[in-house]
Amino acid sequence: MLLINFSHPISASQKEQIEKVIGQEIESMLAVPVHLDLEKPMAAQVDVVLENLGISLQSLQQQSVLIILPGFSPLAAYLLTVFHGILGYFPSIAILKPDLDSVITDFKLAEILNLQALRNNARSKRF
Repeated sequence: MLLINFSHPISASQKEQIEKVIGQEIESMLAVPVHLDLEKPMAAQVDVVLENLGISLQSLQQQSVLIILPGFSPLAAYLLTVFHGILGYFPSIAILKPDLDSVITDFKLAEILNLQALRNNARSKRF
């Protein structure tokens, strides 16, 4: 499994939580910080980020991909659209939530969403 993280760095504990839920090892992780200049078109900036992922499109297509999306929703939508185009399906996403039991601000895994399964289920409800 390849984890592509467009958000804050994840801890070893968060990685273990994800692996436990997905039932497989995260073999590699890409931390992809994205800082957009909102005065410039988003597409060109994100395309540069994606070109510099350090992984080929062929390699992406040959493995399971899990994504931690950025908090900026237009960027998240853009990334999901691009990954669907590259992969041919929607990737699963990991959702982190604040750990209210933690003394310091920390996050834990809330859930893994299989976006492709959600899409398939929604399509079955079409008229």
